[in-house]
Amino acid sequence: RMSSTQSCGPFSAWIAAIRMGRWKLLNDKDAVELYDLEADLSESRDLANEEPAVVRELLATYRSWQEGTAPRIRRNRQ
Repeated sequence: RMSSTQSCGPFSAWIAAIRMGRWKLLNDKDAVELYDLEADLSESRDLANEEPAVVRELLATYRSWQEGTAPRIRRNRQ
């Protein structure tokens, strides 16, 4: 499940979130957080530094999804 979100309040400043299986990644321009939802449902332990391969995989998956859903600009040809 993937989503792009804008901040909706004081506690939701994340730009993007992606969840694959047990992993949930939150991504901002300046920060990335990774949680193992099977072991830490309350999202209290950020594993981004301990699981860099998972972070890279989820970021690549998110970027691929984002590129595939980007609006295509149609230009009038004269």
